[in-house]
Amino acid sequence: MISKLAKADDVIIMQYKLVAIDIDGTLLNSRNEIPAENIQTIRELRQRGVRFVVVTGRPDVMAREYVNILGINAPILGCNGATMRDALSGGETYYCKSIPFRALNELHNYFQAAGLYARYYGLDTLYSFNPHEFDEQRNPFAHFSKQLAKHMDFKVIAGIDELVASGEKIIKLMYPVSDPELLKPVQQQLRLIDGVEVFRASKLSLDVVATGICKGVALLDYALSLGIDRSELVAIGDSENDLSMLRNRIAGRDGKCQ
Repeated sequence: MISKLAKADDVIIMQYKLVAIDIDGTLLNSRNEIPAENIQTIRELRQRGVRFVVVTGRPDVMAREYVNILGINAPILGCNGATMRDALSGGETYYCKSIPFRALNELHNYFQAAGLYARYYGLDTLYSFNPHEFDEQRNPFAHFSKQLAKHMDFKVIAGIDELVASGEKIIKLMYPVSDPELLKPVQQQLRLIDGVEVFRASKLSLDVVATGICKGVALLDYALSLGIDRSELVAIGDSENDLSMLRNRIAGRDGKCQ
């Protein structure tokens, strides 16, 4: 999809001023690499005056490497639009929208009662209540946890009280599974909790963020700050958490993201 943009007629390209790209499954291939074709396409379009912004479910620290490779001089819209932070010039944070404590407590109670483990993301710190988080013999996601620990301060803690005592504002929860069929019942239950949005970030994971947070809202707000109308946007993504920006349809500032 990215490469097709470069082949479009200049008249069509001139209609668009900003391209928003997702990372996993869109910018990257299955080896978590940016294909040379994508790099070349983005460079060509930037030379033709098109701006780019990365809008990802990842925390921004997990996206900086790719933004640096591409040389995109724009903030990263991370955690499904819950954060906007500069990737190239010192990491200035423009905003960071966290999950309300009441909802966070309900989320924790649900996972604890169900015997399930989610990951709790702060801006630069990641928390888990799984005592076997890094044990590859007992946790099928331990290898990924070790990769995350290279980019974020990853802490395994005993309970919610310890998280509250840290003063950390939690931006999103991520719940991974090894079987996609396990996601639907969990997603249904989490959507009953007030104060949160629940998306499938991939075939094997759910993301939970505060109500009103989604990629579409974040992208539109960023575009408007640049004086760019929604009709001048192009968005590229592949998962449920991309739908709000792909449809470019937003339910209102205080409503649910569609």
